[in-house]
Amino acid sequence: MSDTVITIEDLGKCYKLVHQGSGLNAAQYSRVNEELGRMIMNPIRRVMGKPPIGSHTTTEEFWALKNVSLDIKRGERVGLIGRNGAGKSTFLKLISRTISPSTGRFSITGKMASLLEVGTGFHPELTGRENIFLNGSVFGLKRYQILEKYDEIVEFSGVERFLDTPVKRYSSGMQVRLAFSVAAHLDPEIMIIDEVLAVGDARFQKKCIGKMNEVANSSNRTIIFVTHSMGFVEALCNRALLLEGGELKADSYDVQNIVHNYLESTVDQMLINAEWRNSGEEVQNEFFELQYLRTVGAKRRFPNNHPIRIEIELNLIKPDPRLMIGIAIFNDENALIAISFGTDVDPELPSRMQEGIQTLVCEIPPHLLNERTHRVEFIARIHQGPNITEVGTCPATIKFEVAGGLSDSPYWTQRRGGMCAPHLGWSLV
Repeated sequence: MSDTVITIEDLGKCYKLVHQGSGLNAAQYSRVNEELGRMIMNPIRRVMGKPPIGSHTTTEEFWALKNVSLDIKRGERVGLIGRNGAGKSTFLKLISRTISPSTGRFSITGKMASLLEVGTGFHPELTGRENIFLNGSVFGLKRYQILEKYDEIVEFSGVERFLDTPVKRYSSGMQVRLAFSVAAHLDPEIMIIDEVLAVGDARFQKKCIGKMNEVANSSNRTIIFVTHSMGFVEALCNRALLLEGGELKADSYDVQNIVHNYLESTVDQMLINAEWRNSGEEVQNEFFELQYLRTVGAKRRFPNNHPIRIEIELNLIKPDPRLMIGIAIFNDENALIAISFGTDVDPELPSRMQEGIQTLVCEIPPHLLNERTHRVEFIARIHQGPNITEVGTCPATIKFEVAGGLSDSPYWTQRRGGMCAPHLGWSLV
């Protein structure tokens, strides 16, 4: 028996976009209020000798998904990532058979459960209790089979008090909790989950990640998961797909690497500058001229579990054994996290520095900084003498982002509280 449960060949979805306008104005999508406006204005425009609104119509092809081919095997937990509009939801809707493809084909082996949006599969007029049995029937289960799982579904969802209330009166979070609980407990061989878990609170999100890990590991089920939380992808998935502009750009079992590359590509170049170079006479004094401050390789994004190396180059004019070179680390709220000098670990460092170009590297250890943008500022002082730069005022600063890599555990998938996110030693005594 083949391990492949989903086979996709050249899958694509094209939409026809209709633009209406006078030919002089920007294209407008036709809506009811625009139609009413045209009905009122066109007789007036005819009297004025102007062309009627909406007299010029154009169509445009928009490929939401194009030329996607891949196989997904039993037991794989696939994270589908990409920017808004990349085609992730279209992909899930196609393989869930919610919409029909424009090109290509796909085949699915096994029973599938889909959570594509809040309220999917629920009848709003029915109660929570009735919807549990309705969903079970859709999955092809008998009443006694649903009853076997009923107590687990209710306990996991946490909506026991509202089971006899129509679902239309549930909050979006309550609907998601019940829908996920039903889908996870009725033993589907394939689970397809869109960004709906983002509606739930942090506690429920962690609970869902733990349940999906349990389901996938215990019964070799397949999960396809769309989320903008890279922590969820790293904690849950053993394969990642990257979509850009409706096309499959990357497919890898090295989930951390594909997440790292994706986040690196999304860093705002205007906000994150990982390299500072001296453009004139900045940070000059009688002892040295600062040449540059940067992360090694000018990288702008690091996972929490990777070291961050800061490189400093200066032209030493007047060597002095009292010279202290260091950095100050701030978070994106301008709170000072730490100050470090090269003399902290090597008191003889200034004595070994010679006249001319000198390069120093400071390594920020893994599992220290939290998920957010950080700023590093160059600092220098003379031991038992004056500060060459004042902390918080030096123009030599760089920024980088820490994202992902917080923990291999499903209990931490997003930024923690506090300035830092260290891994401390724990043991059961």
